[in-house]
Amino acid sequence: MKKILAFMLCAALALMCAGCAGENEGEAVAVVPTGEIAAESVVVNVETDNNGYYEFWADATVYFNDDGVIEWINLEDPVLLAFQVSDDYEGGVYIYSAAEMDEILVALTEALELGETDLLQSVIDSLSTGGPIEGAST
Repeated sequence: MKKILAFMLCAALALMCAGCAGENEGEAVAVVPTGEIAAESVVVNVETDNNGYYEFWADATVYFNDDGVIEWINLEDPVLLAFQVSDDYEGGVYIYSAAEMDEILVALTEALELGETDLLQSVIDSLSTGGPIEGAST
């Protein structure tokens, strides 16, 4: 009885292995995306010319045309995780808030109108301490 049971078990295993080893014939169908595909909380890497790199965390929607080619990408509430300024900006970049830049422009305009060298010097000093930023670590 043990020999018959062992033989039946070996035969069943052999049949299962033979079924898995066969080639699957059929057609591979390529699906071309169209319309939009959305995802939440994804990491988006953007590369620019001359070594520029930006990494964001955002909700993303990708829009495809009828040929499956990406038309454009929309990022909602992006968070900048890391970046490397492009080599096009030799020496890095300076980053100011809109309010800070408005203050600088107003001060430059006033200094130009009044011919005030002290005011010009204060603007030069504030610009001198504002940067440059070349990259950011994560």
